[in-house]
Amino acid sequence: MDTLLRRTFQTLLPLLLWLAAAGVAHAQQPDGADLNISPKRLVLGGANRSGVVYVFNRGTAGASYAIELVDRVMLEDGQIVPLAEVTTGTDAANTASRLQSARAMITFSPRRVTLGPGESQTIRVRVLPPQGLGKGEYRTHLTVATLPPEDAGLTAEQAAATSENELSTRVVALLALSIPLIVRQDVLPGTITINRPALRPRNEGDAKDSPGAVDVQLARAGEGSSYGNLEVLAQKGNGKPEPIGAIKGIAVYPEIAVRATSIPLVRMPAAGEQITVRYTDDDATPGKVLATANVDAR
Repeated sequence: MDTLLRRTFQTLLPLLLWLAAAGVAHAQQPDGADLNISPKRLVLGGANRSGVVYVFNRGTAGASYAIELVDRVMLEDGQIVPLAEVTTGTDAANTASRLQSARAMITFSPRRVTLGPGESQTIRVRVLPPQGLGKGEYRTHLTVATLPPEDAGLTAEQAAATSENELSTRVVALLALSIPLIVRQDVLPGTITINRPALRPRNEGDAKDSPGAVDVQLARAGEGSSYGNLEVLAQKGNGKPEPIGAIKGIAVYPEIAVRATSIPLVRMPAAGEQITVRYTDDDATPGKVLATANVDAR
């Protein structure tokens, strides 16, 4: 064909990062923007009907962010997926049907911010429970997403420089971070039991610097979620327990009864050591040991 075809497409590649370390969710973008959110979760209810979330741009470039509420559901493997993406008729859909959304009762401001390097913004959050709200735990997720810069598309000069029949694309990485907003109506956090702790050597899914992991199942009971930190302790005889593995910020939400997870180890247990898994609260009673289980290290 002799027809001149010149097409220019702007491709947006959303990258959803879920990090919760040291109380701050964090994601870094290649162009120099560096998004942080604190705290890592917000629990409301009872007399506590308002709170604040801080958004930081720690990077070297300015950026604009859209802020919205998105309902997300937790699956038994720990994945947290947007409710809108759950396929009807699947096991995930059965799980999602148990989610109690807080989206309609949450208000927040502002909904869009532009931050220069080193700047921050306070997001004010308030819960307005409807009259007669039933007992239970309700949840939605405050999501902060980077907006594409105004110059994200190709310029006229760049488009004109393409050859005939050539498809031009430009990839722009957009980062999004979410934190849960939890509304508790006359319920307490759930209780946790550690089931089936099993030591195993490293597999392909583990960090490269980890020689192995302890796989566990966290069984939740009650009407509320649980949130805490997992730790693996090694002890020989009457010696002091030594931490040999840990993972922070582990939640088990009310839509699931059991969550499977793995605790990466910094070293494998030595002969004769007793291995214990400990789950410590980071919710209503921070630091309180909620559950322990011994691991067969043979």
